Amino acid sequence: MSEALANVEKHAAATRVQITVKEHDGGIQGQVVDDGRGFVVAERDHLPGHLGLLALRERSLLAGGWCEITSEPGNGTKVEFWIPSPQ
Repeated sequence: MSEALANVEKHAAATRVQITVKEHDGGIQGQVVDDGRGFVVAERDHLPGHLGLLALRERSLLAGGWCEITSEPGNGTKVEFWIPSPQ
């Protein structure tokens, strides 16, 4: 979640950010939604210096969960993730 917030601060030019964290389905589900400038997700993964989104996905997968990033230019960004609770 900290990486998603860092991306909002560095890149989004957002005026609002909503953070939600809850226990869900045996794990933790979180969401960071901003009203910033947005971007094309498929293009951002291949730009130099923008490894934060890739790292978000990798960390979630390594923990046994998932991460989904949705965004459109001019319409903000939503980063949603779920990781299982430690057993």
